[in-house]
Amino acid sequence: MTRNELQNIIDTLETSISFGDSSFGIFDAGQNGDFYIKANKDGLMMLALELLKADQKSDNFLNKEEQPFIRFPEESNLINAESDICVIGIEVIKGKLTGISREKDKPSFSDKVFKFGCLSLLIIMIIAMLVGFVKLFQLIF
Repeated sequence: MTRNELQNIIDTLETSISFGDSSFGIFDAGQNGDFYIKANKDGLMMLALELLKADQKSDNFLNKEEQPFIRFPEESNLINAESDICVIGIEVIKGKLTGISREKDKPSFSDKVFKFGCLSLLIIMIIAMLVGFVKLFQLIF
């Protein structure tokens, strides 16, 4: 895509988005560190606009030795105030993103204590039942 084509798309998006009605947020799904996006059409178009603007600026960063971080403008209101995650910008890199893998959640200390407590309670209950059966057996015979 040429710079002119990219600029035409950006101009079209800027004129067609109702910025006052746009809504975009990133929320916690509550499991395994997953998140989801909640947005209306204008919010999605506003995100697309900011990503295209970042792409337009990225050539300057990749061709020079400037810091490759593109900050979203404060006035863009890209992220909804109720959002769990606030995205402030984009770090531009050369090549493919490597070294990031999704790790399984490591059990926290409270998870380990809960598991130990449940197992301990189960063992105590089994021992108490056995002692009760032995005492009952002795009482009957």
